[in-house]
Amino acid sequence: MQDINKTVVSIRSRNGEVLYGILASPVSEKSNKKNLIIFSQVGVVAKTGMGDHLRILADNLASEGFTTLRFDQSGTGDSFGEITSGISIPQFFRQVQGGLFKNDTLDVIDWTLNEFSDYRIFLFGECGGCISSVMACAERTYRVAGLALLAMPVLLYPLGNDDHKEIRGFDAQIISRLYLRKVFNPKAYVRVLFGRSDLKLIRLISLSFFKRYYNKALTYVRLRKAESTPDHKRFNWRFWEAFEKVIKTKIPIIFLMPELDNETFEFNSEFKEKVLDREDRGSNCWSITYLSKTDHSIMFQKSRDYLFQQLVNWLDRI
Repeated sequence: MQDINKTVVSIRSRNGEVLYGILASPVSEKSNKKNLIIFSQVGVVAKTGMGDHLRILADNLASEGFTTLRFDQSGTGDSFGEITSGISIPQFFRQVQGGLFKNDTLDVIDWTLNEFSDYRIFLFGECGGCISSVMACAERTYRVAGLALLAMPVLLYPLGNDDHKEIRGFDAQIISRLYLRKVFNPKAYVRVLFGRSDLKLIRLISLSFFKRYYNKALTYVRLRKAESTPDHKRFNWRFWEAFEKVIKTKIPIIFLMPELDNETFEFNSEFKEKVLDREDRGSNCWSITYLSKTDHSIMFQKSRDYLFQQLVNWLDRI
């Protein structure tokens, strides 16, 4: 590890708004690998506390000789601009998944290419930031050297009120295990008899499992007759369009997937199993690393250390 320099930078977006970022670089020029990693995340709720792990990751990478740039998308953090107000977090995340911050990412890439013209540029996305990175990369494939995608979401976030709420697959799996334990607990039967058990939640879990196995059976029939493609009703087709452009250019990609995460459950069942494992979809350029006993927040130090090491190893290899 070595000392680093940290500087606040301002980047003018195509809309004339100022985007602020933190540039971290190694002090010693001799050890600088002339690789710059642009960080992109959702931009809401994940800037402090548990979400602060990206700041630590960026600083640690700079200590290893990589220059890093974290920036606030327009309307978030210190950056200028406005985002839609009066909507729920799921609705906002749907906008992010539709490419809300793609142009911001493109503007940051272009600024970086101008200021660091002799550097190799990598994109690192977390959750919704993966979508921004993939979509931006699809328009700058000639200048992006690689993509690192942490907790990549492939399905659009479910919407709906309490009466029509959809239970996500991984949540259904975990909750069903808890209810299975209650089968051997006499107190659980008393709760059912007196109407204190959450029958509504049980119904939603059962519905989630039924949908999953029904869709698996349907997919099996379809894939025997036609080219393998995603088929989930909430699949993010804008991501898919950008992803296909990226893999055609054979840009190296690493998926970093937390083991205890809804995004990983959906990634495996709706993307890896249905598409990546069945056809040669750029298989020579992408790889998947699973972060054992890790949830979406990357909360624990052991998980953070493993993520850092896997990322450094991948960067050194390519």
